[in-house]
Order: sequence, then C-alpha cells, then structure tokens
Amino acid sequence: VDYLGALDDYNKAIQLQPNHSNAYNNRGAAKHDLGDNQGAIADYKKAMSLAQQQGNTSTYDLAQNNLAGSS
Repeated sequence: VDYLGALDDYNKAIQLQPNHSNAYNNRGAAKHDLGDNQGAIADYKKAMSLAQQQGNTSTYDLAQNNLAGSS
C-alpha cells in the first residue's frame, strides 16, 4: 500500500477543500499507518470537529473510533 502517495493525495484534497472532514480522517489513517501517531490524532480531532459542525455523524463516529485506536 502506498501510504506516502495517499498522504500526498489527502494533503492536496485538504488544500483544495479545507473543511473536508473525511479527508482529515483518511489522512489521519495514513499517518497512523506510517507511524505518525501524533499527526494522526491531530487529524482525527480535526475531522471530528468539522464533522460535528457539518452534522456528518458517520465521519464523526469513524474519526472517533480511529482516535480511540490511536491513543
């Protein structure tokens, strides 16, 4: 799996759409898989914050579960 490529893609997606909660969650997963737990935690928290503001419960729940697995 190309986690570095995925990370680059999610960085670009976030640059284009900075309020895209799912992109933050997915970037967090890529960071987690690359061993960057602090970066993953920050992205999961950002995803949860955006998802909550947007009423996106599915992304909120997913990011919350990912966060619990990273702590």
